[in-house]
Amino acid sequence: MKEPAHALIRAQTAARAALWALILLYAFSRVLQAFPGPVPMLGVVALHIIPAVLFALVHGAMRYSVRGIAVFFAICLGVGGAVEIIGVHTNTPFGSYYFTDVMGPKSLGVPLLLALAYVGMGYLSWTLANVILSGWHS
Repeated sequence: MKEPAHALIRAQTAARAALWALILLYAFSRVLQAFPGPVPMLGVVALHIIPAVLFALVHGAMRYSVRGIAVFFAICLGVGGAVEIIGVHTNTPFGSYYFTDVMGPKSLGVPLLLALAYVGMGYLSWTLANVILSGWHS
């Protein structure tokens, strides 16, 4: 096998290992949530969000290209952030609500981690929908 092919196989293997590590880190963070105290709540929240975002970026770059996942990232941040900012300041469309300090620093009343959460959950939802609908024929 030629050297470029070996390099590609090594890169794909490393990416898969990183994706599995992120999944395990996310699962660990869910367990941490059940045992409050040893880890500050902001750390637990960050461990819920950051692995999902990193998973989206790595998997999305592999599946849709770096440019494709960058566009997805921008859309999720823009739309999710805008809807939350509008919601916090106008009570529309979700009714009256606000965010506590549990999710860390805020901009315009919306936690910065929340905007990132839209990227992770949006990508995972997109991927799951593709898996479910892959066998759909009309």
